[in-house]
Amino acid sequence: MAFEQLKVAITMLMDEITQKPEDAHVLQEQLREKISELKTMGLPVPADI
Repeated sequence: MAFEQLKVAITMLMDEITQKPEDAHVLQEQLREKISELKTMGLPVPADI
């Protein structure tokens, strides 16, 4: 997945965490996975995350 696609996916997950706090624990794990993908690809993690 390209950097911009990952960044959009991360932003969407962060929005969903805000909208569905009862599901935050599951969504946070998905967020960790996306951040891990960035790191694995050697891409920078955006500062706003």
